[in-house]
Parts: sequence; structure tokens; C-alpha cells
Amino acid sequence: MDVVVIILSIGIVCCMSFMCGTMTRQRKTSRKAIKIPNPVKAIKEHNEEKKAFEDYKKETEIYNTILNNIDNYDGTSRGQKEIPSR
Repeated sequence: MDVVVIILSIGIVCCMSFMCGTMTRQRKTSRKAIKIPNPVKAIKEHNEEKKAFEDYKKETEIYNTILNNIDNYDGTSRGQKEIPSR
């Protein structure tokens, strides 16, 4: 029983020293504390970027339709496309 306790305690000490060394090395190389990002903030930023991209795509589609209508203009409404709403 004593042998099992000694083996387990040595294993735990090895894992703890490995983690301590890893954290120390990371602090030394980056020269700043380890920071865990906020997942709620990351999701909000992602949603804002996604909405901005969708708005950009919609505006681009409107401008492309307008430019296409200018290219197809022959004095009549023939060949003109409806401009999508914003």
C-alpha cells in the first residue's frame, strides 16, 4: 500500500511541476500574464462582423444592379432590373 501512495504522489508532483514550468515559460516569452478570452464578448463581436458583412453584400448587390442598369440603358425601360430594397 505504501508503494502505491508513493507512486501516486510522485506522479502528481511531476504533473504539477510540468504545469508550473509551462506557465513560467509562457509568461517569460510573452512577457504578460496568461489571459483567457471572454466567450460572450467573442460571440457578440462575431455576430456584429457577420451583420456588417451581410450589409456590405446587400449594398454591393444594389450598386451592381444600378451599374448593370446603366450599361443596359437604351432609352427605354427594356432590359432594366428592379433595384433591391435596403
